[in-house]
Amino acid sequence: MSNTSSYLSKVSVGYPSAHNALLVFPLQSEPAGPGGRYQLLEEALATGGFRISEVSDSGIVSGLLATNDTSDPVFLLDGEELIGAKQNRVLNVSIMLAPKSTTEIPVSCVEAGRWRSESDNFRAPGRVHFSRGRADKLRQVSESLRMRGRAESDQSAIWDAIAAKSARMRVDSPTAAMAAIYERRGDDLQSYIDGFEVRAGQVGAIYVIGSKIAGLDLFDSEQTYSRLAHKLISSYAVDAMEDDTVTGAVEQNTVKAFLEKLTLASSRRYPAAGLGENVRLEASGLVGAILEVDGLCVHIAAFPTAQFTVDQDGHEPEGSRMQRSSLRGRR
Repeated sequence: MSNTSSYLSKVSVGYPSAHNALLVFPLQSEPAGPGGRYQLLEEALATGGFRISEVSDSGIVSGLLATNDTSDPVFLLDGEELIGAKQNRVLNVSIMLAPKSTTEIPVSCVEAGRWRSESDNFRAPGRVHFSRGRADKLRQVSESLRMRGRAESDQSAIWDAIAAKSARMRVDSPTAAMAAIYERRGDDLQSYIDGFEVRAGQVGAIYVIGSKIAGLDLFDSEQTYSRLAHKLISSYAVDAMEDDTVTGAVEQNTVKAFLEKLTLASSRRYPAAGLGENVRLEASGLVGAILEVDGLCVHIAAFPTAQFTVDQDGHEPEGSRMQRSSLRGRR
């Protein structure tokens, strides 16, 4: 059994909570490893011993330089936003940076209209790229790794998605910055954050927007998830704000089947930008990624590539490779 399958086999799906069009199914488990023996982005920046900057004075859109002068590893979450320097970026993959290290990290631009320096180093606003954008980027990065061995996105597609979302949400930004969406809808986002609580033993969640599974984020420990939960809620909430579908159409057996399908996905392994391996997952109707360090799954993300449904017995429609869910009935 693979490390991923072994960990996922211990994960149970709890009963969901809802706020407007967002439904969150908690994922609960024993820790995958010791967990928490690393700093997160904001924590590391606050020490003064960690910084992220352009790779050079001239800079490149697709890469930044992370300098970790602390004595702890630092975990960066796929999609976390960095603001400042020449233009705002988001991380293309989840990364674990070694202590006392300098690493070039792959990123995408989320501010198409600026290429001028505002600061020497980046700041962390506590945001993650909106979930549909994360899903598209994950798929693009997987394709780039497979074709070229580089964790690159389709930059034009990311700019187009931000522009389209800004137009739909009637948000203007002089530099076409994704940040403007979050800033304009800050009060609404806070209502979503306040609407969900982290439960005992919760190491992640499956998020449903309206009548569709939107994605999964799963971590190695309760401590890590609890510190990142508000960012992830906001990421999915920004998309949920555009959906007026009543929640509740997705039932627990569907969510459990999605979780098991993840265990059946094929995988490809690549060297990570920092420590460990960047594992890319693919199955019919699903894409995912894992940051694996020292044989342990630090972060798993997965998104459906089409609407995921099962019948009342927990099967996908005819023609799917999905087998009967052995997770049905688990609590």
